[in-house]
Amino acid sequence: MRDAMNPPVIDGVDISGYKGTVGDLIAVKARDVITPASVKVVIFSQAGTVLDQGDAVINTRDRRFWMYTVTAANAALTGTRVVVTATDLPSNTTKKESTIS
Repeated sequence: MRDAMNPPVIDGVDISGYKGTVGDLIAVKARDVITPASVKVVIFSQAGTVLDQGDAVINTRDRRFWMYTVTAANAALTGTRVVVTATDLPSNTTKKESTIS
């Protein structure tokens, strides 16, 4: 019942491994009463165009951590926005945004 009333929490988004190269990793720390059902990552250009998007994969040893592997190159990092959405089983969502300066 508590899970239905509270959205998941995103404790952090680590974009330090994102250099605009395919294979880069973005780490997300997310939690909920029950482990979030999904964590999605969308990468936007400075102009707002979607450059890359997909599901992060949960760390099986520590279910608070999720990893997203970048699938598209981005040569213009300045102003790039990384938006992470965590969703729990009752479909409550939380978003966190990071901008590369």
